[in-house]
Amino acid sequence: MKIGILSDTHQSFLEPWIFQAFSGVDLILHAGDVIRDGVLIELETIAPVQAVRGNCDPWDIALPMSRTLRFGRRSAILIHQLEDADNLIRLDTFLVIYGHTHVPRMESVAGIWMVNPGSPVSPRGGHPPSVLVLTIEDSGNEPTIKGIFKFPGERADG
Repeated sequence: MKIGILSDTHQSFLEPWIFQAFSGVDLILHAGDVIRDGVLIELETIAPVQAVRGNCDPWDIALPMSRTLRFGRRSAILIHQLEDADNLIRLDTFLVIYGHTHVPRMESVAGIWMVNPGSPVSPRGGHPPSVLVLTIEDSGNEPTIKGIFKFPGERADG
């Protein structure tokens, strides 16, 4: 499964390069700070979308604080702030997707992948605008993942 991941869009529209970056994905996950539901509507034109509430999201956008997703026998958590994932992690959790920091990250910590796509509009720490395309393959008991950060101006297959 190929998943487009983004967070912290903080505006009412998607940057045009995101459509190309997410070309061919099966699912899109938004890790919060959507700000305007028009962004989710635009994303739905690419692939099905699941999103969570961020600390800057208005209450009129009906989003849960977290989501648990199943990939074979394992689970993934979608949340805005990483520290809020602590009480959600289970024995079968292999992936935590979060936002909030605006800094891209893909790192395995104690056997769990911690993934942050950065921000496509307001990156921090000297990083360029970014989203993440994650491929998850169910290889029996343990899913394997491969992530590629995407930036403005890149080809969809690059």
